[in-house]
Amino acid sequence: MVSALKSKIRSSGAQSSEVILQITSMADVFTILLVFLLKGYASGAISVTPSAGLTLPVAQGEALNEEVLQVEVSKNSIQVGGVAVTPLSQFRLTQDTSSLTSALKKERKRRQLISESNSEVENNGKLLLVSDKQVPYGTLRAVMRVAAEQGFSDLKLAVIKE
Repeated sequence: MVSALKSKIRSSGAQSSEVILQITSMADVFTILLVFLLKGYASGAISVTPSAGLTLPVAQGEALNEEVLQVEVSKNSIQVGGVAVTPLSQFRLTQDTSSLTSALKKERKRRQLISESNSEVENNGKLLLVSDKQVPYGTLRAVMRVAAEQGFSDLKLAVIKE
């Protein structure tokens, strides 16, 4: 019965053609997809690059896996997101913290606008404090106070893991 059906199809003028699946372009798409997925997975942990001459303290800690605002306290300045906002003299404040307050307020407002326009971005008030191990507690306390006043209440300190 099957052979009769085949001969009927051939006699009716239908030509048989082989279907060849082109997988080269599909393999290219999957390779590109794999590269992007691996890149996204590999860049989970953040990297901190302290300024020259800045020595981080040694302690036990866990890795930070999300992108947060970075505030750096070095010998000569306090930097918010890589931009110097408040001068220091030998790790000590030489003026009031109004410039630090305005920089953190501006950054908080910017993050709020981003989270309102993109539902995947969370405005969580997290801050990473990168500080030299010689910074006096009074300077760190002033930076942490200003950060908390501006809504950055979840503070993490960058350290070198033992």
